[in-house]
Amino acid sequence: MKTDQQTDQDIKEVDTTLMMQFDGNDDEESDTSDTGLSLQVSGGFERDVEDYNKQRGTAEFHFKRGLVLFSINNYAEGIKEFDTTITLSPKLTSAFVNRGKGYLRLEKYSNALNDFQQAVNLDNKDSTAYLYLALAYYHLGNIQKCIEANTEYVKLAPKSSTAYFNRGTAYGRLNDLEHAISDFSKAIQINPNYAEAHFNLGLSHYYSGDTLKACQSWQKAASLGFEKAARVVENYCR
Repeated sequence: MKTDQQTDQDIKEVDTTLMMQFDGNDDEESDTSDTGLSLQVSGGFERDVEDYNKQRGTAEFHFKRGLVLFSINNYAEGIKEFDTTITLSPKLTSAFVNRGKGYLRLEKYSNALNDFQQAVNLDNKDSTAYLYLALAYYHLGNIQKCIEANTEYVKLAPKSSTAYFNRGTAYGRLNDLEHAISDFSKAIQINPNYAEAHFNLGLSHYYSGDTLKACQSWQKAASLGFEKAARVVENYCR
């Protein structure tokens, strides 16, 4: 039988899910919906080359190149394409959002924050911008600002399970377990098969002192195929 202290340590060792979702599992990722470059085949090869050369100087061309480079994980070069896109079209919100996502991938969180803030300034109704603004604040350790940005995200995307999951995670970081439980429960209400939300709900119950509810949540997460939850159930929920 393990002591409570040993159990706490073991739980913390598997507690790598209590973190923000980088990409939503149910939300708008519209900024990356078009990842292909194509030429209209209508007037023969010479016409295609001419059209291609005309496109090369446009914001759309560089935007699409940036997406293609991101799709092969070449974030540094992709960011350069979005630099050009922004130079050509400085009020294109999605260009700032996507460049910020590239900075997130490169762990340049201050740069990412600046881009997402600019995107919000350009369009304060863009829920995706608030999603990633919250992530940037989270990675920079400003959890209160993260919660504020996530709250705006929730307002704009009230049917997004990721919105509630991410805010619940931030509340968890502040040890505000009551609000964390509420948000994880809401995420599950929207998406009953959200295994990570069940797992984090279990963690929140556990740290609130309710082992029974914690095990119920972990068992549900395990039944959905979440491996970490299965290990926790095996060791602590018998």
